[in-house]
Amino acid sequence: AERIDELLDEVVRRTGGNSPVPAVAPTDVADTAPLDVPVEEEFRVGTMALAWDGEEQRMIVEAQALVELDADSEDDL
Repeated sequence: AERIDELLDEVVRRTGGNSPVPAVAPTDVADTAPLDVPVEEEFRVGTMALAWDGEEQRMIVEAQALVELDADSEDDL
């Protein structure tokens, strides 16, 4: 969450405050509902990237699956 805040602060700074990013998160959009149990993962995240799409005025969150290497596959590197 800290990195998201930093990115949004940078968007506001670079646009001189002329962006759709609010100064603080609206309280009416808080998602505090409990998760459905059991939680079934679709994949484990290995790398995450954050970016700002200025044309669409939205944040992009990209999550890439964790790649686990077998002991045998290290020889292929």
